[in-house]
Amino acid sequence: MQYFCPNCFEKVAPNTQTCPSCGVDIPSFGKDMTYEARLIHALHHPIDETRMGAIIALGQRHTVHAAVPLADLAFRWPKDVWQALEIIRALHKMPIVAEVESALIRLATEHPARPVRTTADHVREEMFVHGTRHPPIVHQPAA
Repeated sequence: MQYFCPNCFEKVAPNTQTCPSCGVDIPSFGKDMTYEARLIHALHHPIDETRMGAIIALGQRHTVHAAVPLADLAFRWPKDVWQALEIIRALHKMPIVAEVESALIRLATEHPARPVRTTADHVREEMFVHGTRHPPIVHQPAA
């Protein structure tokens, strides 16, 4: 099993008390953070399953202030299309507010993967033009 510093996500040995990279006190890290702040911080975790869990939880919690960090994550891992599509699903669960629209526009216009751009544009149009919510459709490129 691999262990990481909860602050900088550098690898550490089991039972490490102080991170040798950033100096954080590992046992007390995060005690002063809200659950949502810890979820947003987890978007930087090196393990994709951890990031995916945070993405899903942020969507379920309708955490609007996570919209920009979620979009940033899609660009940090541009080849992970599944992660980007889950980010769009999370954004789709959030309230219809400017931060969410901005994140969807950025994904729809700048992401390198066509399925991500197409899905983000579809969800943005559905939410902000039509004011409706349905499960996002993943558009496949024409053969």
